[in-house]
Amino acid sequence: MAASQASGNSCTAAASAAATRAVMVLSDVLKRADQRAGDLAGFADQSRARGVTCEQAYDSLGR
Repeated sequence: MAASQASGNSCTAAASAAATRAVMVLSDVLKRADQRAGDLAGFADQSRARGVTCEQAYDSLGR
C-alpha cells in the first residue's frame, strides 16, 4: 500500500512539474508577444507622425 501511494505521489509531482514548465513557457511567450506589440506600436506611431509631417509639407507647397 505504501508503495502504491508513493508511486501515485510521484505521478502527481511529475504532472505538477510539467504543468509548471508549461506555465513558464506560456508566460515567456506572452511576455515576448507583449514586447513585440509595444515595438510595433512605436513604429506605427512614428510612421504616422512622419506621414502627417509629410502631408503638411506637401500641402504648404500648393499655397
